[in-house]
Amino acid sequence: MPSTLTDILPLTLINPGIILIITGFISIFLKNNKQRLIISLTGLATALFILLGLPEGERLLTFVFLDFEIILLEVDAISRNIALVFVAFGTSAFIFSYNFSTRKEFPLVNFYLGFSFIILFVGDFISFFIAWELITLSAFFLIYDIYDGVRQHTAQYYILMHVFGGLMLLWGIILHVTESGSVILAVPERGMIFFLLSIGIKLAFVGVHTWLPRTYANIPFHVSVILSAYTSKIGVYGLYRLIEIDNILLAYFGVFNAILGVALAITHSDIRKILSYSIVSQIGYMIVGIGIGNELGIVGGGFHIVNHILYKGLHFIMAGTIIYSIGHDNLEHLGGLWKKLPLTFITGLIASLSIAGFPFFNGYLSKTMIKHSTDNQILYYGMIIAGIGTALTFIKVIYFGFIREGDNPEIKKQPLFSMRFSMVFLTIIMMATAILPDQMESLYNISTGINYFSGYEIWSALQPNLIALALFPVVKRAISPHPEKPIEPDFYCNACNYFIEFDDNVSKIHTGDTVRYVTWVLFTLVLLLLNFYVINLF
Repeated sequence: MPSTLTDILPLTLINPGIILIITGFISIFLKNNKQRLIISLTGLATALFILLGLPEGERLLTFVFLDFEIILLEVDAISRNIALVFVAFGTSAFIFSYNFSTRKEFPLVNFYLGFSFIILFVGDFISFFIAWELITLSAFFLIYDIYDGVRQHTAQYYILMHVFGGLMLLWGIILHVTESGSVILAVPERGMIFFLLSIGIKLAFVGVHTWLPRTYANIPFHVSVILSAYTSKIGVYGLYRLIEIDNILLAYFGVFNAILGVALAITHSDIRKILSYSIVSQIGYMIVGIGIGNELGIVGGGFHIVNHILYKGLHFIMAGTIIYSIGHDNLEHLGGLWKKLPLTFITGLIASLSIAGFPFFNGYLSKTMIKHSTDNQILYYGMIIAGIGTALTFIKVIYFGFIREGDNPEIKKQPLFSMRFSMVFLTIIMMATAILPDQMESLYNISTGINYFSGYEIWSALQPNLIALALFPVVKRAISPHPEKPIEPDFYCNACNYFIEFDDNVSKIHTGDTVRYVTWVLFTLVLLLLNFYVINLF
């Protein structure tokens, strides 16, 4: 008897992301958003149908290209579970943005999701790199608006950062393939620094994180909802696939990311900026789990990706709903919204309790796994400090945004049904994962032996939250909302401006003169010789 769906329906043996690429092309020719929503949700449902039938641990779609083995479909528990939550959040994001998306955005979102799915299941560097760059390209066109100067500049900043990261990835791949002779996706044998730079940019590691708050705070709220769940998580997935695990230094960097990210988040007043810096912090936990490198740490890190997509996506939907209803999301001029937007308040509170690792909410499970995976006291107490900061940050959001009376802002528009549905849909999924730890462990083929709902575990998780609650009256004045300044140009922005100026000057040199072009060819040959020299060094 057939044991899997692929035995019954061989046509389901396909990378699920391909389906979304197809629906993206179909949506280009549809007349209205209702039709585009239906085809997009149909694509997600079909991808889910295929995904559930794919067997783990096998290379399912392979062919040879230029003597290299290309693997288009390879499934493990981590990639499958991330893809499952991609489907869940993609459904919610499509419904939430249904009334706001333009004709160009529906196909772009399908492409963006499709390439994000594809990269989870490829098994070779060539396919991985192509999908990695197409995710960037899709996001760029989602951000860019020819009629909006701020979005133009934001998109340019975004793509220059990510193209630089892509070039680092390409260079690392060249070094690795030169050394190993294989394009099979594995821990690189050479060029590790280039892989780290590329992945660090994509996952928004502190120091190269600047694209994230600049992007998510400067684009329409429905686009930030979509982008919030995918790009940085693909970076973490790249870390899982390409970087050597059981690396204590990597775990220390993760703790540093977690603490500094939340320290940056708490200083801001715009909710989307707070959420953006909070992404930087929460990614730190994922890095810790992967860096610890044992089975429990890796599964905890992978599970935290899943949980984070859900509660952070719900947070961005909360922020988008506030912007839609009031016109802005600055905490300085909010307050009393628990009475005016009760559903937004309840779901936002659930998302906040989840990100704080409060018992009986989904972030609690994955954070408990990661903490149990190490006996290193620096890592453990570093995560406790980050946890206190996280709880304090979202106490600030809930208190100043919803509980205190504040400026008593006027509700200009009530949230649409599609917005309310998205909030409830994600909340139900989050609570289901929170109260079913055994089922969640079975999805990762692991049995941790952790009694999540014992008095000891609950008390351990409550402590950072209670400390934050006790600290809030003491620090409330220091962290109270303030007028939010625009994000100032930074080092990368200045470097990009110099690059653009250099490019303009170089373009002027290309006059069509033969001597000049011969000079450029010779100059290029010199650069290639230098490249081969660098390869030998590494």
